[in-house]
Amino acid sequence: MRCVGQHFTIHVIVQRNESENQGSQLFLGLGAPSPLEGSNKHILTWHKVESRNIEVKDNIIQEININFGKFWKCGFYDWRLVSISEDGKLQPLEIMGKPEPVFPKVHHNQMDEYYQENEEEDEVGCIAQGRFIVHARGMRDQCFHEV
Repeated sequence: MRCVGQHFTIHVIVQRNESENQGSQLFLGLGAPSPLEGSNKHILTWHKVESRNIEVKDNIIQEININFGKFWKCGFYDWRLVSISEDGKLQPLEIMGKPEPVFPKVHHNQMDEYYQENEEEDEVGCIAQGRFIVHARGMRDQCFHEV
């Protein structure tokens, strides 16, 4: 969760084999509220990842840091990193390593009869994408009660 006026940076380490992806370019797709005053539309924009945005680079991983300034409006800011080949094919990038789980993992002794453990699930990479939920300034100082 972020607030309007906070810095809007995307920092991620992705897996990308340079020898297999020669000639391809990296882009970031950003779905965000329109920056125009009075407009409630949600727009999709594409941003080329320039070499200045790639901080660490080797044959397998790249550390990407993109600064969009500050959040300009309340809403959902969705992003995804993709590689576009010379022939126009889109390939989503994968995050290097395993992100922290959002929910606690179920332990084996707590499984019910409908839940089946999938060992392959742990080996699958996560797509380099995310969402920022942006609230109005001062929202963190408020105390809300559910009725």
